[in-house]
Amino acid sequence: MEFFGIALATFVGLLIAGLALWLVMGALGLHWAARFLRFKRPKFRIALVSQVMIVAVPSFSWGAAYFASHRFIQFEAVVLTLASLVSFALCVTVVGVMYGVTAGRAIAAYLLGTVLTVVVMIVIAVVITASVLGGGWLTGWRPSG
Repeated sequence: MEFFGIALATFVGLLIAGLALWLVMGALGLHWAARFLRFKRPKFRIALVSQVMIVAVPSFSWGAAYFASHRFIQFEAVVLTLASLVSFALCVTVVGVMYGVTAGRAIAAYLLGTVLTVVVMIVIAVVITASVLGGGWLTGWRPSG
């Protein structure tokens, strides 16, 4: 029973840490994109609020679409695709309104921010993985046994 509690606490902790990392990295990516595209107000707090909306809106719409597709209709792919398009439109609207830019520039910032976030996250994952597999050259950690 103790193992279950430790496993559950570890899972919840990693879930919260992962969500926090996702939000912060996404906000940084959006902030960097806003600076790169020379927005008038490239403030990090705007990017963070936008990122929270960008994470929250698709999550709720995907959840609603999943529920609806399994409860009421058989066209799961259609419902999920429509939910994705609606959530993307809402996210771009949030970015555009908060930064005070046109829809085209908001889409560009959203997509560029996503690409920047993914690239940085891949680099972080590669460095950590190489460090662990390479005998701990970054962290000093060595596998036992």
